[in-house]
Amino acid sequence: DDLQLMHYQLFPHGVFHVENAGGMIDEVLDQRVWIGCFPWKFNGGEAAFCRLVAFVDK
Repeated sequence: DDLQLMHYQLFPHGVFHVENAGGMIDEVLDQRVWIGCFPWKFNGGEAAFCRLVAFVDK
């Protein structure tokens, strides 16, 4: 099933993704930025909400 391709084929290789990112994304369109992802940590968890931050060179 290709619907979960990211989960089954890329996660075991350390490649991750963020789903449902929202907020002020339009402020960094067409720019190169460093992305920081800061997940909420909890024991035994596989997935969590996170703060996704774009670091912009000015």
